[in-house]
Amino acid sequence: MAVPPKWHGAFTLKAFKAGKRVLCEKTLAHSLAEAREMADASLNSNKINAIHFPLHCLKEVALLKENYIMALSAPLDVLN
Repeated sequence: MAVPPKWHGAFTLKAFKAGKRVLCEKTLAHSLAEAREMADASLNSNKINAIHFPLHCLKEVALLKENYIMALSAPLDVLN
């Protein structure tokens, strides 16, 4: 959603009505009621409503990924 955050709700609802999937930057909504309305519209349209959080830049996320990949490549007896 390439609009200012205050318009995320209104434009997201329009996108779902048009049968589109939505990717919003944070902040998704300005209230719990607006977020629920967006979630309901997503479910009713059977379309995805995703939020973009640029977590890939965080050191902690890189460490989690590294540990996860190491766990996947470890022999099964090491994981038990």
